[in-house]
Amino acid sequence: MEVKTTSVQGDEVANKLTYLQQDPTVGSQFTTAVSLHGHTNRSRESLYFISEFANRRGLLRWALSKQDRKAQRESGIRMDLWKAYWTPPLAPLEAFQVERKQIEDTLGMQSLISLTDHDSIEAPLLLRVVPEARRIPVSLEWSIPFEQTVFHLGVHNLPTAEAETWVRAAANMYVPHDEKLRIIPQDDNFLAKEPWDFRNTPSDHYPLLLFYHPLNIYRKQVIKQADVILAMFLLGDVFPPETKKRNFDFYDPLTTGDSSLSSCVEAIIAAQTGDTEKAIRYGMAALLMDLGDVGGNVKDGCHIASMGGTWMMLAYGLGGMRDNDGTLSFWPRRAPQDNGILRFRVTYRGQMLEIEIRPENVEYALREGESLLIRHEREEVRLTGQHPAAVRPVSRAV
Repeated sequence: MEVKTTSVQGDEVANKLTYLQQDPTVGSQFTTAVSLHGHTNRSRESLYFISEFANRRGLLRWALSKQDRKAQRESGIRMDLWKAYWTPPLAPLEAFQVERKQIEDTLGMQSLISLTDHDSIEAPLLLRVVPEARRIPVSLEWSIPFEQTVFHLGVHNLPTAEAETWVRAAANMYVPHDEKLRIIPQDDNFLAKEPWDFRNTPSDHYPLLLFYHPLNIYRKQVIKQADVILAMFLLGDVFPPETKKRNFDFYDPLTTGDSSLSSCVEAIIAAQTGDTEKAIRYGMAALLMDLGDVGGNVKDGCHIASMGGTWMMLAYGLGGMRDNDGTLSFWPRRAPQDNGILRFRVTYRGQMLEIEIRPENVEYALREGESLLIRHEREEVRLTGQHPAAVRPVSRAV
């Protein structure tokens, strides 16, 4: 099966997905094969997904609940599948040999084996003393808990001398979450600090760093730029709309916007969470950073990031543009004026798309290219040379 994709340079690249059962001769076209996902008995495979799966199926939910009651009755221990795990049966050398045999004996190619146990590099480090496996890379599958799920990232070829340090650092990384406020804290002790006295801060005493000592500022709940909000924009598919709104509503009153990088990001999240008034206000602050010499320092040079942020506010904010899952998608907002129109162009994978947002609808037009699949809200729309334009209504919901 051939899958065509486009490189970042705009060149079309054909990727071929081949099944050995259907084409036993495929090995003759290559010299080396790579195994990236082998596990050993040093890996702890989480069973949290069982409860997630069972919760959506009544019979399984009842069966697990019955076993949980039995466990509590007989041992006083509750079943916690988030802490439960199973261990694969093979020792590191056996797992390495199985993967190598599959490639070298079955496919007739040279092998590159990367064992990726969950949150452990013990297996590849042990294999470094075995002559046949001494060149194995140090790799792991990094598990990152977040809210009600876990991300798994394959991390390969860590520097041997620093691998254990990297793993310790990874183990100490987490996304904090305050259960009471249901927000992500700016840092470990941010919520324990006293709020900054904004009411008694003169309007001409901004940026704060020009008028107050850093030790005074850093002891208070006050932030120069919207760091948590920026994370929610950059990882927009990770955070649901209600999480973005709670965090935006909490941090907005505490953000001074002293950084020229802040306003555009706040405008984008304000638009995505439905606060068009604040989106326009913060967007104007980004737009006027140089045109209005907001910081009084345009004589020293333009704020290029704020300029780019102005376009991002229009495209990502009011245009609702996202590209998180490999498909260019839009959730447009109505222009603030009754007769307002927002029009912009995007070159995506070598093809040019024009978006025009009107008071009641939005038009997508393929200006250059043969075929482009986009998403309007939750609907997939295919634009082609024969049918280059599509008009859809603009809704108010996120």
